[in-house]
Amino acid sequence: MSSSTVSEKKIVTNGKKSFEREDSILTELLKDRHFQTIRHFFYALLISYICIDGLKLFTPTQPTFGFKMLTMGFRNSQLGIILWIVMFLLHLTVFEIFRLWARIRQELSFTGSIKRSWDLMMFTLLSMYYIGSLYYVPVSTIRMKLAPLASIAIQLENLRLVMKAHSFVRNNLAKVIAYKLDTNQILDLPKFSHILYFSFAPTFLYQDNYCRTKKTNMRLVLKSLADFLCSIWLLGFVADGIIPYLHQDAGLIKINWIDIALSIGNNFLPGVFVFLTVFYLIYQCWLNITGELLRFANRKFYKAWWTSTDYGEFFRTWNTVVQDWLYVYIYKEFKDNLTPNSRIIPKLMVLFISALFHEYVTCCILNQFFPVMKDVWFRKVNTTDLIQASLLVLWTSSSNIVFVKIYCLQIEKWKPKQEMKKNFSKIAIHWLQQCQKELIVYFIQGKPTLFGFEPIIVGFANFPLGFLLWTLLFGSNVMVIPLLRVWAYARTEISPVSVIKRSCDIIALVALISYYTCCFYVLTAVGRKSYMGYLTAMVLHLENVRLMMQIHSVIRTVAPRVLRYKPHSDQTLELPTITKYLDYNLLPTLVYKDSYPRKKEINIKFAMNRFFEMFCMIWLMSFVYEKHYVNIFQQSGLTKIDWTHFWSSLFNNYICGAEVLFFLFFVLLHSYYNGMAELTKFADRQFYSDWWTSNDFGEFYRKWHSATQDWLYVYIYKDVKDHITPNSNVLPKLAVIFVSAVIHEYIILVILEQMFPMMFLFMIVSTTPSMFCKVKDPRFNILFHLNYGIAMNLLVHFYLMEHYTTLNCPPPKDDAFLQFIPRVFTADCDVK
Repeated sequence: MSSSTVSEKKIVTNGKKSFEREDSILTELLKDRHFQTIRHFFYALLISYICIDGLKLFTPTQPTFGFKMLTMGFRNSQLGIILWIVMFLLHLTVFEIFRLWARIRQELSFTGSIKRSWDLMMFTLLSMYYIGSLYYVPVSTIRMKLAPLASIAIQLENLRLVMKAHSFVRNNLAKVIAYKLDTNQILDLPKFSHILYFSFAPTFLYQDNYCRTKKTNMRLVLKSLADFLCSIWLLGFVADGIIPYLHQDAGLIKINWIDIALSIGNNFLPGVFVFLTVFYLIYQCWLNITGELLRFANRKFYKAWWTSTDYGEFFRTWNTVVQDWLYVYIYKEFKDNLTPNSRIIPKLMVLFISALFHEYVTCCILNQFFPVMKDVWFRKVNTTDLIQASLLVLWTSSSNIVFVKIYCLQIEKWKPKQEMKKNFSKIAIHWLQQCQKELIVYFIQGKPTLFGFEPIIVGFANFPLGFLLWTLLFGSNVMVIPLLRVWAYARTEISPVSVIKRSCDIIALVALISYYTCCFYVLTAVGRKSYMGYLTAMVLHLENVRLMMQIHSVIRTVAPRVLRYKPHSDQTLELPTITKYLDYNLLPTLVYKDSYPRKKEINIKFAMNRFFEMFCMIWLMSFVYEKHYVNIFQQSGLTKIDWTHFWSSLFNNYICGAEVLFFLFFVLLHSYYNGMAELTKFADRQFYSDWWTSNDFGEFYRKWHSATQDWLYVYIYKDVKDHITPNSNVLPKLAVIFVSAVIHEYIILVILEQMFPMMFLFMIVSTTPSMFCKVKDPRFNILFHLNYGIAMNLLVHFYLMEHYTTLNCPPPKDDAFLQFIPRVFTADCDVK
């Protein structure tokens, strides 16, 4: 199975398509650590699904580990393999018949009528092959009762072989017809090795020679094969959780189209997921595997379709292998031979044939005629000029789930009743896009809905009081600056060796510590008595921490200047003014400087876009909280804790945990900080580093929030190292971890008004090992993505369980000790 090798740099062309050495776009992108993170996230998702099914071993539910639908889908696949062998032998027979026809036509002297009859016979045999393949292969799969996945493989292989046969015949036909026996011209027919190579090469355009690589990269082959198998396994988990759930009683009960519409809205992200995974396993993994094994150098099997702004561009870039075939053998044939002055009919024929064969494959696989694919295909293409990039993604993803829903509905309608009564597994994936569902509920069912705003409205309860407390806090924070200036100027007027100066310094230090203590204590006490909403409390206490960190930064920066200042020298004592402090207070930084790099002008559009993104992400977080967390723990304290269900929910909602972390990052560190930086013309926008490429939580914390990390480094790490342990890094690092963990736990404590130090313990346990063990292997990034999703879920689960347990079964007020013990472990209310 070899073909003539051509230099990698040389472009091989047949006048229609140029082949040159070129890698796939994702192959190039995945060399970058940032894009590798996306791949690692999908591996982490697969591991989480394995853990979910592993927990079912401790329950009466039988785990499937994602193989239930896969094994059902490949039922009778051994018959499919036999059928494929027959198909492939017929495919090779077509090549040999064409070569025989060409040789006889070359060697025998025919008159015009005999030659036309010979050509007509060849055309008839070729047409019989096309029609026979497209008819008898589906009929055979039906008679063999091949399952859907095995049938998909056979139907796609059948089309692939037919398209390759047509390309071979059409490419060599003109050469044979143009040959004249009486000339010195030599008819160079393709060799069998060329034909065999082309049969497996990842292209539909025949050439005698292709651009080839020098050797096979087996490491790339094995890596792509692992991605391919894991992608199929991941789709198996999705199928096990979704497909059996869709319309399993269709045909037994009346179709409720409202429920179907709601389900389509609910399963928007599974549509995105299936769409992307299928693309990756076929166009990136499988085609690159075959390309590498055959040393096929041109790997541009697709273009950057994800940047498309309309469906016309999407279809041209989605699958260039098929697109090239359609262009050369459909579009150009019609344009050159039928309508040379118009492109409308060639374009329509490309669309029609493409839609027809997509529907043909679906019809043959599912053994039913339900042409929704063709209808949606043409509706998409007819709106190409109006759809922007965002609507393209929405419609593509919605279309995928619409196809699945409608075809499942059609299949289930004809299932025997006894099959419909089986117990299917629960849904394995809970996804977003709830706003669409809420709109359907409101406009179709007429039920009142807050469109996901209920958690936000409840969370911002008593907001006016919170704003008043923030105003008082901010005012007291600003008043520290005049007091700082008074201390500095008073100190310059006192004798250097005076006891009064030392007393003045001690009084200032005590006053500062008292101010810090009062701010934290008073806000905590007022918050507990005023019953503020959790979002109001969160904003207020985060602002309190920010203001304390900023004022500490000012004092810690200015105090050394004052202590070093000598009144009778030429030094100038620079002290911050209230105006300068107010300017610093609005900047998205916690480290005080006398001046910062600034932009020349404000881009209002950029700032408004960032704040709009922040609003949308908060809204989306509200949907996640309302739909995926509240219902799980509302009965905590009233019912006995089912720890098996708890851990199953923990892994089952892995995606939600990852979303919570990403939403928090995007809302605060990207949208809010960039919006505020733009309004204040603050030029240094590195508010975070590439935390998604981290291999452990120590690296993650260093990259996650640069503003806080800089403050901890300057005012905790360096102070401890310079003044306490100058020869050791251990104590400064432990001090940073401890202070960070305490502040995080404090914020959660005052927001939820409960003592449950999970955040503190998690930060200590997850960060301390990274001090002594550095992980550099990028494969650990997979474990990191798995861990942070599960960790966020663990924290949310425990805190919500404690919160609702405290609400449903409050501790006795006369027992102060129980106020500091997690209520989850001490609840003594009657449980069911």
